[in-house]
Amino acid sequence: MSHHIVEMKDLHYTYPDGTAALHGVSFRITHGETVAIVGANGA
Repeated sequence: MSHHIVEMKDLHYTYPDGTAALHGVSFRITHGETVAIVGANGA
């Protein structure tokens, strides 16, 4: 049984105006970890 809760590989996101926000982001959150993903404005 895997203890991964969330795993992202090579995540990309581009806003509708063409601005690239994410390029090749990879991460893994495992059981028992506490993680916060926070943007520039705190959101």
